[in-house]
Amino acid sequence: MNDKRRVWPRALLLLCVSAGLLSYVLSRVDLSQVGQIFANANWPLAAATIVFSLSAFTLLPTYRWKSTLVAMGFNISFTQLLFARFGSQPLKFSLPVKGGEAFRALYIRRRHGVPIALAGGSIVFDMFLVAVGQLTFLCIGIAVKGGELSHVLLPTVAVFIVGLTLTSKAIQRLMVSFTKRISTRIGDKVEQVAHGFLQFPLGVKFRLTAISYAVEFSEIFSMYLCCKSLGLDIPIWAILTYMPIVMGFTLIPVTISGLGTRELAIFLLFQGMASAEQLASAALMFTFVEFILPALVGCAVLSPFLNALSREPVPVTESLSLEQKARFPHMEEGPSS
Repeated sequence: MNDKRRVWPRALLLLCVSAGLLSYVLSRVDLSQVGQIFANANWPLAAATIVFSLSAFTLLPTYRWKSTLVAMGFNISFTQLLFARFGSQPLKFSLPVKGGEAFRALYIRRRHGVPIALAGGSIVFDMFLVAVGQLTFLCIGIAVKGGELSHVLLPTVAVFIVGLTLTSKAIQRLMVSFTKRISTRIGDKVEQVAHGFLQFPLGVKFRLTAISYAVEFSEIFSMYLCCKSLGLDIPIWAILTYMPIVMGFTLIPVTISGLGTRELAIFLLFQGMASAEQLASAALMFTFVEFILPALVGCAVLSPFLNALSREPVPVTESLSLEQKARFPHMEEGPSS
């Protein structure tokens, strides 16, 4: 009950922030011109953009998640993971939950017996790969533009640090060891969540990183198609450089599913490359194809997804191999998890 009392005021606050930011963007443009831009859009290309975006959303992140779980020793079917992703999408879009990916972790815990720490670990590693992809494309965009050394240095250093964290087991274990010195219990949990960093072979990490690059490129290319279908001629370096920043803003938990922050970021970062009305149109179309549309499709499986979460959970020990039990004996949680 106390949790609900805390959630709803925050929900209202985030909704107000989203509405405020979106209203600010729309107040800066002539809405009749925005409507005219959509009316004059290249609709065959717009339809192709929708098909591409939804196909990429369906296939690439699901395949990355499945590959991560297979590397952990859990062979869950692609169909089940796709069901979890689409079923959780309306919840992630509408609820004020920081890290809404928790719904995915909860599903594979309750329906497939994956220990909650490892289920969460698969999501954390997924999000880490997202950061790797975004930082890499940011560097590529700056390089294509021919930016000054001072501009290239920060993202390059960030990519180097992220890459070192991804590949160096010494650094990974040092971080876990430091956490265990603070608290053994917390350290054990961190070690479970950091499974991907600690246990995956280097080849597996590189393969998952390559998949992540495909995921991030699909989002960038989707924005490119949105611009083209609306008649915007945005330089490719700008899309490569600014879209990772836009997607980073989307992850900041100050609005509902990034609504408002994403549109404002596009409006400001691409300023001067097209009219305000064109940028607002591109931002709205990108939000629809990349965020609203998957949530709408997910509504079709939301009810069975919630039913699956509410059923009696599968015991963890049924899904753990002997090797996994030996490696993480403290993961044999009860069914109440």
